[in-house]
Formats: sequence, structure tokens, C-alpha cells
Amino acid sequence: MKTFLWGYFGGLNVGDELILRAEIELLGPENVIVVARGNPFYVADLHDVEVISYKQALPLVPKGRHIIGGGGLFQDTTSIRNLFYYIYPMIFSQQSILLGVGIGPLHYRLSRRIVASALHSCHMISVRDSVSYHFVSSYVGIDRVMLVPDMVFMLNIVSYEETKDDELILIPGPALGNHWEKVLHLTSQYKVTVVEFLPHIDCKWQNEYPSHWKVVNGIEALKAGELWDILAKGNRWIVGRLHGMILACLMNKSFYPIIYDMKMSLLTSDYCPVSYDDIGYANINITEAQRVRFEALKAYRKIRKYLVGKGWVE
Repeated sequence: MKTFLWGYFGGLNVGDELILRAEIELLGPENVIVVARGNPFYVADLHDVEVISYKQALPLVPKGRHIIGGGGLFQDTTSIRNLFYYIYPMIFSQQSILLGVGIGPLHYRLSRRIVASALHSCHMISVRDSVSYHFVSSYVGIDRVMLVPDMVFMLNIVSYEETKDDELILIPGPALGNHWEKVLHLTSQYKVTVVEFLPHIDCKWQNEYPSHWKVVNGIEALKAGELWDILAKGNRWIVGRLHGMILACLMNKSFYPIIYDMKMSLLTSDYCPVSYDDIGYANINITEAQRVRFEALKAYRKIRKYLVGKGWVE
């Protein structure tokens, strides 16, 4: 019996597809069926793995084994309904675990109660940040919880050599508009490539870009195998997405963070202490990134060993 993977997969978000890539490498494509929230054909093509739609997965839940994660799945910022996509397999199956998830923000008391109740159904829980860990261990009162780095830290892309200093990568995010004047100042001396990690949303900024900026669809670049080479060209990045920050750590790039959510701040406070230069760029020592990657590999291999022992994967 194969194990179902639940996440925001197929939603055309580079960060989530990188999480899925790491998860498939960890568990083995032959052992899993991916449940796509978005386009299952895209997921199957990109990752060469068996995929079904969310609707197809629902009647299979009671008899299946389910891994929920990774990523920030449990939040009610956009809608409380988002919670039920991932709580359903936790409640209505006999076997489920959480793998490297982020919990929050949960703005409503009802949301917190729903998530807390569902967590008691899980056989094992691993979370990717200290706030999520505190929620599970203190608020919910579950002690069988692991604090692990985000799954993208497992990807083998550590450290790229420096390139020409006049190139800069911009990864837009929800808070880009609040930092627009600063962004224009920081990019004034550089050749800019914009890499859209969530293209169907990030494209709203394109009318604001100077005409000489190059815009790259990150999903298409990932599918074509070009993403790493594009990102490597810039020694400095301006980053509005969590997984952009993680890639900057792994690729040894200085970055200016455009923070829109606590999860971005928690990355540096939980795992990667940073030093800032006088214009706001963060630097992370590559040995720190390597240490976090080693920590991630060690933690997730321990989880895999647990799953092998339980017969979830071979």
C-alpha cells in the first residue's frame, strides 16, 4: 500500500514544488502517491511520480496512510476553509503524520481549536519552526513533536561561486509594494532579473518594473532545469519569499529580506543567524548553511527510518 502525500502541490508555487522534490527524494517516488491541490498533470510531469487530484483522494482517505506536509499548511489568513484540506486526512484516516509543517498564523480561536483537535490524531508530528513547536507542545499539549529545518534544506544545492557583481536577483512577495522605494534604491546599480516564485500572483507587479528588468517565470525555469543557473548569476538578492531566503542560504548569497510573515523571521532566529551590512543586506556564513543542511538530513533520515519500520515506505 502506497502512502499519500498532502500539500499545496500543483499550485504553481516554486517553494512548494521544491518541498515536494525533497520529500520524494527522501521517501522514494515508488512509495508515494501525491495528492495535488492544484494541477495534477503539472506535478506528474515535473516530478515523475504518481499523482491524483484532491477530489480523487477523498474517498481513499479512510483506508490510506497519509503524510501531511511540508510547508505552511495550517493557517487561516486567507480563509479558515484552508485548514480542512489537510485536516480531513488527519481525522478520517487511521494513520497520518505531519512532516516539516508550519502552523500559523491562526487568528481565530475556532481555528486553533480545530487544528489542536486534529493534531491528536497524528502518529508523529514534525514542525519547521519554534512557534509551531510551541503551539503543539504547549498549547495543544503533545510531547511527541520534533523541531526540524524546512525540507528544502535537504536539496543538494549548497554554495555557488560568485559571478559578476553587477547582477541582482529579485524574488517578489506580498510585501514588495511596502518596500518599493527601497527596492528601487538597492537595484539602481545592477542588472536585475526578477524570478517569480508564484507567477500568477507575482505578475501583478510587472507594470511597476523598469523596462530593462528581465522577468522569469520561476515555475517554467524549474521545469526546464534552468532555475539554479538563473539564480546563481546574482551575488545579491532581494527576497520576498521564505524559500527564496532558504535558497540564498544554500547558495551562499547575500540577500535583502522583504518580510511579510513571521515564518521568514523565524528562519534566521531558529536556524541561520545573520549579519547585516550598512544598507540592509543579510549575510549567512556558508558553514552555517551546511550545518543546517546536515541537521535537516539527519532529522529527516530519522523520520524515514521510523516510516520504514512502520511499513510506510521500503
